[in-house]
Amino acid sequence: MLRGVQHRELEREFRVPVYDRYMIVVQIFREHAISKEAKLQVALAEIPYLRMKIRGVSEGMVDQDEGAIEAVGGSGETSIDIRRKILNAREIKLKKILEKLKAQRSLIRSNQKKLEYPVVAVIGYTNAGKTSLIKTLTGEKSLVPKNYLFATLDVTAHASLLPCNLKVLYVDTVGFISDIPTHLIAPFMATLEDAMNANVIIHICDVSHPDILAQVDTVNKSLQSLNLSPDLLKNVLVVGNKVDLISDEMRENVKDCNILVSAVTKEGIKELVKKIEECILEATGRVSITIRVPADGEQMRWLYKGAAVTQVIADPQSSQHFLLSVVITKSQLSKFKHTFIQNKKH
Repeated sequence: MLRGVQHRELEREFRVPVYDRYMIVVQIFREHAISKEAKLQVALAEIPYLRMKIRGVSEGMVDQDEGAIEAVGGSGETSIDIRRKILNAREIKLKKILEKLKAQRSLIRSNQKKLEYPVVAVIGYTNAGKTSLIKTLTGEKSLVPKNYLFATLDVTAHASLLPCNLKVLYVDTVGFISDIPTHLIAPFMATLEDAMNANVIIHICDVSHPDILAQVDTVNKSLQSLNLSPDLLKNVLVVGNKVDLISDEMRENVKDCNILVSAVTKEGIKELVKKIEECILEATGRVSITIRVPADGEQMRWLYKGAAVTQVIADPQSSQHFLLSVVITKSQLSKFKHTFIQNKKH
């Protein structure tokens, strides 16, 4: 982050507008912010920068036409003091609004938990192909992947069915980037809370990028800063994307990835979906069992509503029954037993 005097001297020397890394990223964020929350996060991220510029004014490090320090208020209050007050009030207001939105997001997550939909958070370095992968996994036509940094600033969820007929939500998250001041990333960390509440995390890497090792290291360090639970850390799938852009020799050198895929050619996608299904069943405590139920009865309707029915075949021993293969949580299985088996005994 450039100080006021540095910024002024560089522009004077080169005679062009000068931006430091901080403001470049903020400008990119502003261009891509769509939702109300993302726009508020951008506004909050600008506060430290504006505060620094005010400090530069107070230290006399800007041109006089940008504002002099004169007393304009009561009790010797200067224009600088007034600017600081306005900025502090804006920061407080932005944080309050964001807290309300955070509470709304928590309510949405609690509703998802009630529905017991498993969540797969897709994270990675910016422009690694997160949105492209989710589009390939879900087939959602409304998703439009874009080939530039921070194309996704809003956390969005997209539903899809696993081969076992279990519905899952894939969560698209903001991309990571290296060497950004903590107070810039901090306002955007709230958007990664969905990753903290996921059942499985897909860490997607761009295997075609020449700086892949540094990018992976940045994401891993960022994950550590999120204080994820040990159970969730066990369910992190490292997926190498854009494998269609590298040679067979380069593939041999990508050893840290659990699986290699191409979101464009769909190479490795079937294997990835199978791996995701295995991780989801283990992480959520679901079991795959076969239950014998009466044909067109209440039990069958209950299972279709409360579980993922993967197969239905006629019972060879009774024309009045079906054998249902289901994927079901242990809590739902207990409810089923209590409703239909224990009550039947009484």
